Amino acid sequence: MILTRGDRQIDVGWTAPDNGGSRITHYEVQYRVGDGDWTGWSPVDTVGRPVFITVRSTTITGLTNGQSHTIRVRAVNRIGYGPWSDSEVGTASATPATVPGAPAKPAVTSGNASLRVNWAAPGDGGSTITGYHLQYKATTPGSVWSSTIASDAIAATITGLTDGTGYHVRVRAENSANDNSGVGDWATTTTAATPLGAPDA
Repeated sequence: MILTRGDRQIDVGWTAPDNGGSRITHYEVQYRVGDGDWTGWSPVDTVGRPVFITVRSTTITGLTNGQSHTIRVRAVNRIGYGPWSDSEVGTASATPATVPGAPAKPAVTSGNASLRVNWAAPGDGGSTITGYHLQYKATTPGSVWSSTIASDAIAATITGLTDGTGYHVRVRAENSANDNSGVGDWATTTTAATPLGAPDA
């Protein structure tokens, strides 16, 4: 069984079992959350009526992000029901997830040619946040965003800035929602943070 997780859903694919000498007419799919009860799943037609799963794949929707869902499948022919997959090749589990939310507007503290940036962790979308992306640019017209600064913490220091210049600062979170990387939206930009130069001697 192959599972691919998404936002509040899991794509399920499987191979056809031995048909027992009679053509397989359809498949039944069930899932459960943790050790809970099994729940039957069926896609619906355009007016919301359940339909048989006649192909070897389906997408289970309406799930809860961040919770592990165990899935099993069995085949049906004109003779009756085959065994559930957990009695032969095992069940499979996946945890639906989406990209993280946007952090709150970051707080910025001016320093000597530097800015200290702090932010609160946003909702993780059901998958642990793996890091943050931080960017800045000067408030002068025509300025462009810097290269991304990676941070594993909810704070970072931007150095090498020009004292007396205003800057825009933004941050966003990343998780592994897409089984690779899932990048959330940028936080509301903090503007006009100005590094402070050291006093003259």
